[in-house]
Amino acid sequence: VGHMSEATTLDRALMELRRLSIELRDMFDGYGESFGNRATVEPLRDALVGDTKTALMVLFGAVGFVLVIVCVNVANLLLTRAAIRQKEMAVRTALGATRGRVVRQLLTESLVLALIGGGLGLLLAAWTTELFAASLPPDLPGVAQVGIGREVLAFTLGISVLAGMLFGLAPATQSAGDVVQRALQDRQPGSAGRRARGIFSVLMVSEVAMTLVLMMGAALMIQSFRHLSRVDPGFEAEGVLTLRLSPVQARYPRGQDRREYWDRVLRDVALIPGVDSVAAIHLLPFSGSNWAPELSVQDRPLQVDQAVPQVDWRIVTPRYFSIMRIPVLNGRTFTDRDRATTESVAVVSNTFARRHFPGEDPLGRRVRTTMESSDRWVTIVGVVGDTRDQSMDADLRPQIYRPHAQYSIWSMALVVRTQGDPLLLTGPIRDAVWAVDPEVPVSWVQTMDEVIRDSLAQPRLLAELLVAFGALALVLGAMGVYGVMSYGVSQRSTELGVRMAFGAGRGAILRQILTEAFRLVLAGLVVGVAGALALTRLLTSQLYQVEPTDPMILGSVVLVLCAVGLVAGYLPGRRASRLHPAEALRAE
Repeated sequence: VGHMSEATTLDRALMELRRLSIELRDMFDGYGESFGNRATVEPLRDALVGDTKTALMVLFGAVGFVLVIVCVNVANLLLTRAAIRQKEMAVRTALGATRGRVVRQLLTESLVLALIGGGLGLLLAAWTTELFAASLPPDLPGVAQVGIGREVLAFTLGISVLAGMLFGLAPATQSAGDVVQRALQDRQPGSAGRRARGIFSVLMVSEVAMTLVLMMGAALMIQSFRHLSRVDPGFEAEGVLTLRLSPVQARYPRGQDRREYWDRVLRDVALIPGVDSVAAIHLLPFSGSNWAPELSVQDRPLQVDQAVPQVDWRIVTPRYFSIMRIPVLNGRTFTDRDRATTESVAVVSNTFARRHFPGEDPLGRRVRTTMESSDRWVTIVGVVGDTRDQSMDADLRPQIYRPHAQYSIWSMALVVRTQGDPLLLTGPIRDAVWAVDPEVPVSWVQTMDEVIRDSLAQPRLLAELLVAFGALALVLGAMGVYGVMSYGVSQRSTELGVRMAFGAGRGAILRQILTEAFRLVLAGLVVGVAGALALTRLLTSQLYQVEPTDPMILGSVVLVLCAVGLVAGYLPGRRASRLHPAEALRAE
């Protein structure tokens, strides 16, 4: 991590870094010939945010869609209210009020509603922010800064004013235009007219379209998370407790000192009642760290222009594979006889064996990584099953394991398989560790199940929030369809009464209302499908084994929206079909 001067560019920094890599290769033994060739330089913001930026932008877009859907419903209500107040506006205009004055009055009313809604939203956010922040992934950048600050207040104020102005404009202009003439022409007070019905229809179509996009995104994330949660990590996590121990380097400067320390820790922890077995690994799966040195195979020089292969490199103690229930596919794993004075050995993963020794038996073959000295080759003695160490959705990578007795380091993670609840043994294990050395920090105390669950925190959060937004959008969309159709039926009561007086049956009236509702919903679905096919591609980087244009998911969402739309149109249609012709004509 470095602070660049204003005159330095990323390209220049990369050139300097690669020049330094060449100097390191010349000065010290153990660096590979291509060390530093793949070095990269990136801004700290990009390194911290990474894929999180895409997820946050998707959520921001989902929130925006929900806001627009809510505003569409409010605009429909304001249009309805404006239609009812036509006589009032006609009187105001007749008494000398200008069109601008009427528009300003109605926009002011809309702004007051929007600001009250924004204020209530801030109160709700203030009460729930702490709870929401606690549900966020702990490694999400900026979690500690989540709260209600000046920026949030200013943003909420701006959005409230913008929403009030934008979605109050159509009702205001609708009420202010030619109100005297319309009021004189309309025999029934509050008749919306063709223009108002057209605005209603456009708003309802857009609402259905946005609901479909949100539900499509939610359905994709649910399916993706289902696939992700079913991925086999390659080991059995249940019943395993993990702890990170970080001995002070100065207290254990020699390899022999470090080996003796870890031998004592493993022995004492294994004696604790309730502990089945214990081992250690220097990089716990899903810990967010990875060592990937370059690999050389003895008697197999690289071809011209052939890229130097890399492998994931791990240090473990002998019982690690049995504790994690990683299957042994060929040969053996490490034993207590593998010491610093014996032959250097390694265990490799199945992907390693298939990639570097296709159709061959890797046992007995010798390899070397840039973690070893240039003259030290290690012999492969076993092949084990693949494990996923970085993330559940990552491709399997070749892995090589080395015994701690032959490559001792300071900081490692304990993995303890227990007979009951692993967390109940946290205290006794800590006591045993501190009995060996009371100055060793013990951190990252978690069950292995919790480690895996934390690694899925971001996709789980994204799926849960999109589902919540999608469900909210579905409810709001159904309310919008119901409101528009209900208002339309109330405005056409006289027409429907006349039709029924001339012999139209209840079934015909119901079918007519349902047909009109279905046409609007169908138009919204057509627009929504086009929008979903375009916008859900933004989710590609967040999906696992799911295509953003999955036809089954899209078809399911369309069917759900069709059903909800028909139900929302059926209720006012049934009410209209039960209307008595005499009552409708008496109102006229």
